[in-house]
Amino acid sequence: FRSAESMFEFDRAVAVHRDYSGWWATVPDGWDINGNANGGYLLSLATNAMREASGRAHPISVTMHYLSPGPAGNGVTTTKVMKAGKRFATVAGTLSQDGRDIATALGGQSKAEFPPCWRTYITVVDMNGTVANAPGHG
Repeated sequence: FRSAESMFEFDRAVAVHRDYSGWWATVPDGWDINGNANGGYLLSLATNAMREASGRAHPISVTMHYLSPGPAGNGVTTTKVMKAGKRFATVAGTLSQDGRDIATALGGQSKAEFPPCWRTYITVVDMNGTVANAPGHG
């Protein structure tokens, strides 16, 4: 959904690549806690694969259940579009490493752009108590 030039470090870390068996990614060192990948990072990997599988850019809701630790290394997310409607798609995904399931997820994805009233705003308060909306948000 983004060009390679506009990708940030996290975008590159959760990038997935498709082959016949699913959406592959490498869990790099540095996204771990005591040798196992951070749960939010694993959620992002699976969600990215589910976004790609559905063709919908916006995850609306994703629930993940963690089944076993996920160390650094290669992993694959198998996905199944359970239902694709006009606005939303429901997608299931299971992240595995070396044939062992690490986590499984179910999520709703959307291609719709949401009106400004649905967007959230981040409020930034600096050390002097000055309040401002964060640039680029909202």
